Amino acid sequence: MKSSRSRLALAGRRGTMMGATLALLAGVVAVPAAQAQDTTPGTVSDASFVWGISGYAQKGIFGPWRIFDASGDASALVGSVSGGTQTEYTPGAFPATTMPVRLVDGQQATPNAIKFSDGEGNRNAEGAVTIDWDGEFTFNAYPANLNAPDETLADPTLIVNADGSGELEADVTIGAANDMSGNPTPEVNAGRTTVLSFGTGAAQVAQDGTITLSPEYAGVQHNGGAQDRTCTTPNVWGAWAPEWLAAVPGSVHPHYYNTGCGGDQNLKGPLPLQVRYDVTEDETQEPVGTPTIELSETTLAADGSHQVTITGSGFDDQSVLGVRPPLAGKPSGFYLVFGKFEDAWKPSAGGTSAARKVVEQKWVLGAENHATIGGAAAGAVELRPDGTFTTTVTVSKDAADAKSETGSYGIYTYAASGAVHAPWELSAPITFTSGGDDDDAGAGGSLSGMTNLFGSLM
Repeated sequence: MKSSRSRLALAGRRGTMMGATLALLAGVVAVPAAQAQDTTPGTVSDASFVWGISGYAQKGIFGPWRIFDASGDASALVGSVSGGTQTEYTPGAFPATTMPVRLVDGQQATPNAIKFSDGEGNRNAEGAVTIDWDGEFTFNAYPANLNAPDETLADPTLIVNADGSGELEADVTIGAANDMSGNPTPEVNAGRTTVLSFGTGAAQVAQDGTITLSPEYAGVQHNGGAQDRTCTTPNVWGAWAPEWLAAVPGSVHPHYYNTGCGGDQNLKGPLPLQVRYDVTEDETQEPVGTPTIELSETTLAADGSHQVTITGSGFDDQSVLGVRPPLAGKPSGFYLVFGKFEDAWKPSAGGTSAARKVVEQKWVLGAENHATIGGAAAGAVELRPDGTFTTTVTVSKDAADAKSETGSYGIYTYAASGAVHAPWELSAPITFTSGGDDDDAGAGGSLSGMTNLFGSLM
């Protein structure tokens, strides 16, 4: 039975089920991989991931870290580093990954690992994937008699964006313990926390239902400790995700970033994440329309503010899913913006928020999700089931110029909640005129002004 935590609503499991075994990434630093294009959207089920925490966790100061109290969809795999026999998860030894070089019976040792099974989620046409799991596990770098803080991860979510970036997040709890001086410390519930981050190109979503993931570490700065950033190849300096370091106690921070160069310091980076899943193609998909927008006015006086009504149609592609909470894995609609954008603004072409100077923004999405984002006060506009919408925005040249000296005035749309969907990246230019014979030529001029001037000469 699934937990009471909000889960993705899943379609029936009809269709062709596809699965494959995952090959682990080789390399401490992810090699950018081309993201799968035009993947078949559908429902993700029977998803699993296996992870060995870090190479440092396989060696430790007192031996391999303890992994215990696995429950729900979580289970522990015992590797040969602790006398076990698991062979499901076998990352290569350093420098291929952070796994320490160690022979057991003449073979490279296998790590202790945690496995989550029976995950569920969605995959969209751009290859973005969101998967949820139930369950939890706890790990600790020290023997139980030292009463060091337990670190518990519960109900993880994997978010993989269309550009190959993403994150693994979970509910994080730090158990009551003793600090370095032996003083008692209370339990801390850190809440939803990013445990691992993946840079652009780090993930490759394959059509057959596999994902390869290598977490960020090398070159990540940790400003809360004595990180040594002088390390040169083959030695590595880096840190885990800042959100994770902010969640765990300072007493165990050195487990998650390098404090020197070489030796065990090279083992502190996260080990690769091994993911596989089945996908059920959505056989009931309706043909999607061609997105278009129309403006009630496109030429406006440069002075003052103006109300412009925008109508749109063709925004009925239900495979466009958000990749960030609170709408991760759900149809999250799109942003409609009046602003001043640079030429290279489109997310599908690598455009960043720096190229998009927003003056007024609406969030066009299904009515069922309006309350989730804060309703009309947060700019929610209804995207009707047939893919149409109507809204009004306030347009002001002065407000746009206050945002940026460069860029083009216009109404723009693009997928919301971190999704990337090129067909929804539309623009409609706005032209401002002063209405006289000294119109700003860069703003497009004024036909009525020129007519008045010719009339005075006749």
